[in-house]
Amino acid sequence: MFKFENLSKFLSKRGTYLKSDVLDKINYIKHELNIPLNIDEGPWMAGGSIIKLILGRDLDNSDLDVFLSKGYNEGGGHFKDLDERLTRIAPKPKRRSSAYGMPRVETSYAFTYQTDIGKLQLIHRAHYESPHELLGDFDFTICQFATDGITIAFPEQAIEDLNNRRLRLHMVSRIHISRFHKYTSLGFVPIPGESLKIHQLLRTQTNGTS
Repeated sequence: MFKFENLSKFLSKRGTYLKSDVLDKINYIKHELNIPLNIDEGPWMAGGSIIKLILGRDLDNSDLDVFLSKGYNEGGGHFKDLDERLTRIAPKPKRRSSAYGMPRVETSYAFTYQTDIGKLQLIHRAHYESPHELLGDFDFTICQFATDGITIAFPEQAIEDLNNRRLRLHMVSRIHISRFHKYTSLGFVPIPGESLKIHQLLRTQTNGTS
């Protein structure tokens, strides 16, 4: 079942809160960078920073990921205007070390910008029509959270697995060994049989590209 809840109330029920510095970051994205976050139509904030927010962890060193909706197809006016505006405000770094040990560059997956609130990434691996479509495109259930700063959207399985620190595969085509290790290092335990399944998938991918 897919749920929509008020973000502040959702966090307070968990004993965590929408801290003023986090709210400042969201408002900066919406009002200073003029990215019109919208839970129904996008763009959306999602990814690792939202997981940390739910867990009550510090976001100071987290990239802020914004996922784009259909209206931001590359080559279209909306995307071009947004990219040009962010480039003026926050020039894209040419390279930087990523969490996965690879140099971060402009790719078909994301553009990274340096802003007053830290690294902001426009994720454009795909352009989504709804939060359902966006969250269906994540590799693990614990990543299936999206927000516009007011409302948070998620499937029930996502919050159940996050609460129980369970790692459950969702989107097979998105799996990458670095992300598997990232979440196991944070204390998430694969559900029975999941480790073997993931390693089998990774071997298949490696053999398919060799």
